[in-house]
Amino acid sequence: MEDSEIIYDYLEELKFQKSIAVEKNWNQLSARIHKLRFRTKLLQLCKSAAAVLFIPLLLVSGYLYFQPNAGRTVELVEQTSATGLVTAITLSDGTQVWLNSGSKLTYPKEFQNKTRTVMLEGEGYFKVKADKKHRFDVEIANGTRVSAYGTEFNVSAYGNRQVEIVLAKGNVDVTDKDNQSFSLKPDSQLIFGEGKPVYESANVYAKTAWKDGKIVFRRAGLEEIASKLALHFNVDIELAGREINDYKLSATFTTESLTQILQLIKQSTPIQWTVIEPVKLDDMSYTKQKIIIKEINVL
Repeated sequence: MEDSEIIYDYLEELKFQKSIAVEKNWNQLSARIHKLRFRTKLLQLCKSAAAVLFIPLLLVSGYLYFQPNAGRTVELVEQTSATGLVTAITLSDGTQVWLNSGSKLTYPKEFQNKTRTVMLEGEGYFKVKADKKHRFDVEIANGTRVSAYGTEFNVSAYGNRQVEIVLAKGNVDVTDKDNQSFSLKPDSQLIFGEGKPVYESANVYAKTAWKDGKIVFRRAGLEEIASKLALHFNVDIELAGREINDYKLSATFTTESLTQILQLIKQSTPIQWTVIEPVKLDDMSYTKQKIIIKEINVL
């Protein structure tokens, strides 16, 4: 009985072995071994490639790290000074700027180039932070450029009026729209009008006192006086007759109203004035107050 069971077990074992697909299983095992070897080689290749690329990647990363401007967009800021007010600004390099009434300065939030460049419309006083490696440029709409490395100067460029550059300290170079170059010395000014540029001495205090809230005249004609008063008080002032500009005045005003200033001028010159009040326009806005100044005939 026991022999019969042993024989039966052998027959079952033989039957099971014959049922095994040896060739098929071997092929599957070979495929798995091939895949494993391929993955191992691929991993080794990737490690080698990573080692080869590491140094160039490190160099590029270092370059970008030490070149913070690469790929960045320059963010510009526009600062406008309201009519009748003076606005003080400190730029990212430490340069201080005062903007006169109705003026606008456009400048980068951070200076990123070798040249520190700003754009001015109106009048500004610049106290430039000294930096011998980075020139400071003030660009004006008419194509004029004022350049310095660390100094103090005033630029007046309102619309179609003449452009006036006054140097308080140090040195500045000026390039006009025709690419002509000029150099200024302290206490001098350069004026671009209808004719040739005019280079002459200047009373810096009188030209720049506006940044301290003062209106200063030193032997100024009524045309210059009217222009500064119109800007400061946001009115239109018209002089009736060219001969009225022959009168020269010297004065300093701080807190006086426009009417008070005109009264003081009247004490020194034979003038009178007429005030035309603002008129409401169709677009619901108002015209400026207008003052017409004319000479009184003295017998």
